[in-house]
Amino acid sequence: MAGSGRNKCGRQFCWRICTARPQRTGALPPNSIFHPPDLISPNFVISSSAIQRSRKKKNDARSRSSLGTKKPIMTIQKNALVSDLPFVIGAKADGDLNYIVTSKQRALDFIAVDPQLKPIAVENVTLNLIAREYVSVLSRQDNGNFAYHSVLKERLAHSEKLAISANGLHYALPTSEPGNYAIELRDDQNRRLSQLHYCIVGNGDATSSLEKNAELEVKVDRAQYKSGDDIAISITAPYAGSGLITIERDKIYGYAWFQSYTASSIQHIRVPEGFEGSGYINVAFVRALNAKEISISPLSYGVVHFTANIEKRRLTLDLQAPPTIKPGEPLRLSYKTDRPCKIVLFAVDEGILQVTDFKTPDPIGFFFRKCALGVETAQIVDLIIPEFSLLRSISAFGGGGDIQRLNPFTRITEKPVVFWSGILEADATPHEVVYDVPDFFDGTLKVMAVAISDDAAGSAERETLVRGPFVITPSVPVLVAPGDEFETGVTVANNLEAEMEIELRTATSAHLSGVGAAVQKLRIASGREQTVIFRFRVNDHLGSGEINFTASAGNAQVHRRATLSIRPPVPYMTDVRSGSFTGTSTEVSIDRALLPDFRQLEASISALPLGLAHGLDVYLKNFPHGCSEQITSAAFCRLLLADEVDFGLNRAEVSAQLEKTFTTLRRRQNDQGGFGYWAPENGVHISFVSVYVMDFLSQAKAAGFPPPSEMFTTGLRNLQTIAGREPSAFSDARIVAYAIYVLTHEGVVTTNYILNLRDYLDKYRAPDWPKDVTGVYLAGALKLLHQDEEAERLIAKYRLGDPRIFDWNDFCQPLGADSQYIAILARHFPARLRQISAKEFEKISRPIGEGEFNTLSAAYAVAALKAYSKVVAQNLPELSIVELRENKTETRLKSGTKLLQRADFSARAKALRFRASMSIGGPGAFFQVIEAGFDGTVPDQALADGLEVYREFLDRNSRAVTQTHLGEAVHVRLHMRSLKPIALTNVAIIDLLPGGFEVVDSSLRPGVSSIHGIDYVDVREDRVVFFGTASRSALQIDYDIKSCNRGEFIVPPVFAQSMYDRGVKGRSVGGRIIVTE
Repeated sequence: MAGSGRNKCGRQFCWRICTARPQRTGALPPNSIFHPPDLISPNFVISSSAIQRSRKKKNDARSRSSLGTKKPIMTIQKNALVSDLPFVIGAKADGDLNYIVTSKQRALDFIAVDPQLKPIAVENVTLNLIAREYVSVLSRQDNGNFAYHSVLKERLAHSEKLAISANGLHYALPTSEPGNYAIELRDDQNRRLSQLHYCIVGNGDATSSLEKNAELEVKVDRAQYKSGDDIAISITAPYAGSGLITIERDKIYGYAWFQSYTASSIQHIRVPEGFEGSGYINVAFVRALNAKEISISPLSYGVVHFTANIEKRRLTLDLQAPPTIKPGEPLRLSYKTDRPCKIVLFAVDEGILQVTDFKTPDPIGFFFRKCALGVETAQIVDLIIPEFSLLRSISAFGGGGDIQRLNPFTRITEKPVVFWSGILEADATPHEVVYDVPDFFDGTLKVMAVAISDDAAGSAERETLVRGPFVITPSVPVLVAPGDEFETGVTVANNLEAEMEIELRTATSAHLSGVGAAVQKLRIASGREQTVIFRFRVNDHLGSGEINFTASAGNAQVHRRATLSIRPPVPYMTDVRSGSFTGTSTEVSIDRALLPDFRQLEASISALPLGLAHGLDVYLKNFPHGCSEQITSAAFCRLLLADEVDFGLNRAEVSAQLEKTFTTLRRRQNDQGGFGYWAPENGVHISFVSVYVMDFLSQAKAAGFPPPSEMFTTGLRNLQTIAGREPSAFSDARIVAYAIYVLTHEGVVTTNYILNLRDYLDKYRAPDWPKDVTGVYLAGALKLLHQDEEAERLIAKYRLGDPRIFDWNDFCQPLGADSQYIAILARHFPARLRQISAKEFEKISRPIGEGEFNTLSAAYAVAALKAYSKVVAQNLPELSIVELRENKTETRLKSGTKLLQRADFSARAKALRFRASMSIGGPGAFFQVIEAGFDGTVPDQALADGLEVYREFLDRNSRAVTQTHLGEAVHVRLHMRSLKPIALTNVAIIDLLPGGFEVVDSSLRPGVSSIHGIDYVDVREDRVVFFGTASRSALQIDYDIKSCNRGEFIVPPVFAQSMYDRGVKGRSVGGRIIVTE
């Protein structure tokens, strides 16, 4: 309830009334909604201390029933100014008060009403007629100079006593003198009861607000005219003189000279024949030579807008819609027009329209609106709204699979109630279109129609109330987990005209089981509502749960469906185990028990190292996060495998993923061409991700998948800026070398960049840098520049798996550096690649088998595996995969001589046997086991492998809680610290929410984070993910959640893991939380 006013002490007070849209069709107590009275017509004026006005406003409030469900609804806000006076006085004019010709009769009808809005008689009321005049005042300006300013001065011109009867009072306004006036009514205690203003135009000495260079005060007698009409123009100037009146738009259509001997005058000009639409009356006025106002500018001017002949462009449209229908019934819309035309009809849930304060289109108002001269290019393509599912997917992170980033067990929600007829023909014959209103909808449909012909346009709107005999409003949680129990409140409103005994029945899908009675009976009076409670238990069945409610009484029956997401209290995890064997067979045990939903169990075997790329591809596709490096790595891998037939990728699929990645990266690119990890980053600096993305874009372009040209061009310019910067550390020098290599590969002459970088390296890291991947990048660049001898000398200093490592970080680790070495050998030093033995190549295959890879090194490794496999390719032996079960039975899953043998294995497998038809020498045969999905059991022990994380639920007094009240905020405090000697960067914390809870929006801001130690926050429907740095001291993260339903809910563990060191991870212990009344 809201509004404002002033009490007797002059202090302002406010109140607000908000009514929820669903309540429009439900029954409510008599005093639950305030309806501001429509006292009289829009011309009726009420005292400023008592005037009541209403307006609809979009509101992001969320409604809760008494049982606390989260149900976003739209509200209507009504504002009012409240008076503490015993009565108020209103006035209704018999014409326009802004333009009254001198001596023309104009009157007001006064009426007094009490707090119950009943007309009453009032005695001893004082009417004051106040002349509003402007005088010039000399005052000091801020710069110390003196100047004249116009100041409004109010002068009492007349005063008299009035008595207003219960039937009102008719009062004639004095109109003999031109000028601006105010009518003020005061009671016997000198309190202002009402005030209004009016203006009298004509020849005289009226004054206006005029600075030295001010405009004239120009008014016209009407807003619209026809061709040939005389436009009466009231002109108020600071002096006598002569002037020119013109009618203008894109040119001058008419003009008239005039002379005025007084400050106020009325002049005339005729609307030209054929003129239509918007126009401007421009008045330029020059001071007379003998005028005494010499301190004022001799030229004053004014412009006023008008329209002409627009009614003949208005198309008459007759739209008919039933005022009331029931849910599920057809909505029959009838229409006709006064001439042949095209028409579009659309009906939209009024709650949707409130989101953007949408108004029915007014084509006449649009085309004849007041416009400045100029050229404007317009198009409507940007207004096309994509599917919501695509928007939600893109907003997750972009690229890769969405099972890990979004809650895959989304509830099935009802579609928005929207109807669009398409473009139809219309004429004077009645036509009809029919829209079947969904049976779940209760509320108001706004029906709109827009029609256009060759020479006219028009629009119309109607409202239809969709209202059934009963309104069922259930309150269910958005998400729950197996094992949860929750209460749901169901409010039933009786819209029938008599008291009814209503039977409310529930039925659930296999995901849920009812606890207690499934049927309840309610006796509800007409226009009233009642709320009952049902309790449900969540079964071990994931997906979109459904509760169906049926309210019936006699022949009247209403159905309503409520859905909720049932998801496990653990995140989606992908395990990739790799290895090789040189004999004829090897076995791998299967120990992980996964839930069947979204489970992926796959085994592969290959005689070439490239076979290991399949598992890396699955790992990258299923990676649960999506910074720019991670989505680029996933796309990079697909790009490298696009031409490998045995991997099952087609060009169209690869192209779609690359386009999606290009789109996301473009949004994260700044004006200078650099790429940010989560969003565009300001400034130009030595950025690894900018160089890495450009390496990917360069190779995509070469492979026939060109990125957007502007993105690529600005990115190259940014690389040139990076290449020209002086490093501040050896890690920066490595990135600069990488940038030089990418630029050289794109045909840029980088000789000077190389010389400058070598000067820095020789000065600060002379003995080390040639043995680092920095030297590899420079060797590749020199080879491209045809400096072969120096390139060979430099590349020869790098050794695979050199134990003398230094300056490793998240973006440069042994597997990634060695893989880049192999890839550059393949491109520029093929003879050296052929000299790499199988034993040496184990420096790359062994870390993959031991799981010592991350998203970046995985993408680099795919390039190395592909390059080396081409060198060692030979006649492929027959390879097979056999599934071993607990009962000792064996099932052959796959066999053959293809490059890559892949097969899905069952959840009953206890081990897998990989076999070759003959003993394999050299690097051997390579196998992989992929297990991805949701674990079937919730971990009951904490885990701290280099990283410690735990969560606290606290009340408002910072005490730990396992029980809270419905709707009460619970403070979540996360703690994380590194157990390593150094800080751990790029750590992801996944905090799954308990069922029946939601994040308090004001407590946590998604996106680039302002929390100390946290870089980015992603808030989802069922979780919050934080990305940051774990230092040796504890990092603390605070935010609030709020319960939406009563019940007992599982509290999932908190998971944390270094995104670039898979062995560093932590996990807390879960629990349960109880929500009571």
